[in-house]
Amino acid sequence: MKMLAFEPSKRITASEILYHPWIKKNTRHGSLKNVKLVKPIVNKDLLKKLKEHKEFSQLKKFALNHFVKSMNDKQVLDLKRQF
Repeated sequence: MKMLAFEPSKRITASEILYHPWIKKNTRHGSLKNVKLVKPIVNKDLLKKLKEHKEFSQLKKFALNHFVKSMNDKQVLDLKRQF
């Protein structure tokens, strides 16, 4: 059950899975000669937007934290009442 190992370093790799006896036995003609491993296609725009979102989120957290710390107790209570 190497595929189900909790620790990633002990798991079987995707390449090793393709050549596992069970996979070979249960594939058409028992052969994986026509199987090609390919890298997943990653949309560069999506990746860029995700990075920007993460950076924005960190900036937003910093700004909100700074904003709240600069408020006095009455202002914080008033803000809490509004939400």
